[in-house]
Amino acid sequence: MRKAGLLAVMVFWMVGTAVSGAFAAGLIGPPQSLSRPEGGLSTAVGFAYDEEPFKGRFEHVMRAKRLFTQAAYGKPDLWEVCGSIGLADMKLSGAFSPPGGVPAIARNDFHDDWQLFGAVGARAYYPATPWFGIGAFAQAAYHFGSYSDQVIGLAGATPFAADMKVKQLWSLRAGIGLQATVFDRLKLYGGPYLCHAKARVDLAPSVSGMPLGTDADEIRNKTRAGGFAGAVIPLAKGFAVILEGRYAERFSIGSAVTYTY
Repeated sequence: MRKAGLLAVMVFWMVGTAVSGAFAAGLIGPPQSLSRPEGGLSTAVGFAYDEEPFKGRFEHVMRAKRLFTQAAYGKPDLWEVCGSIGLADMKLSGAFSPPGGVPAIARNDFHDDWQLFGAVGARAYYPATPWFGIGAFAQAAYHFGSYSDQVIGLAGATPFAADMKVKQLWSLRAGIGLQATVFDRLKLYGGPYLCHAKARVDLAPSVSGMPLGTDADEIRNKTRAGGFAGAVIPLAKGFAVILEGRYAERFSIGSAVTYTY
């Protein structure tokens, strides 16, 4: 009963954080900590590909590839805290495409290469039976650098070159997950989540007619709710592989190799 009470408190706190609270980093992961039964440390390295619609004055699809490493500490039947750091690129569809076709531009999409990001998270887990349980999680991520790209075109008969920057990208994500252990140690998990993400877009010099950046625009994720599902596949000597997919109007996928100390 004490574990169930603690889980209920953390569920309400984590979901409340997401509602009030940003494109989160890495994977959501299983509800249960991957640490040893008595508690301890686990680490992971992984890759994720994310797609998510963002809205400013117009709608754009943000795409990113992420490489990350993570360290976590916890106790499998109760809690876990974790932190990760990694590199991510960014593509933003239609960021340079004026809705009326004026000014004339050389290409439509924004793209920049790897920038540093970091994330922190916490989760709580309640084992209802030896093979089934429920958990709650919260994650926060922040991209430290600015993504930048240049666009060239013609404003009337005048050529121009302008620099666009996407900066202060942050996200909060929280949700509830169910987990079942099948086929000995194979774990399947999934559930719903809420997410809020925001970034600032600047264009210098300002070019009339451009869809982003002329007024220091903010863009936010369009879809606040989604679902996730994954599997933890045990390997030898403390290693495991996580495979995960998410859906929030667009599909995102990722995987990681973990080690339990």
